Amino acid sequence: STTIAYQLPKASMVSLKIFNTLGQLVVMLLEERREAGSFQARWNASDVPSGVYFYRLQAGEFVQSKKSILVK
Repeated sequence: STTIAYQLPKASMVSLKIFNTLGQLVVMLLEERREAGSFQARWNASDVPSGVYFYRLQAGEFVQSKKSILVK
């Protein structure tokens, strides 16, 4: 498993999704309204193969994508 940490400067709707290299949605970790503060989301990747994945965090109008390499 891996942990993705993020901070919100103000309350907003938060979405955190994991995609494979083909752009297919692997899992939606989070889709809910959160208050301002620091948070962590845990991805248990035991059911997916090793490889490169991308996670996309969207909070209000803010969007960030990052690459993650999963090695088992």
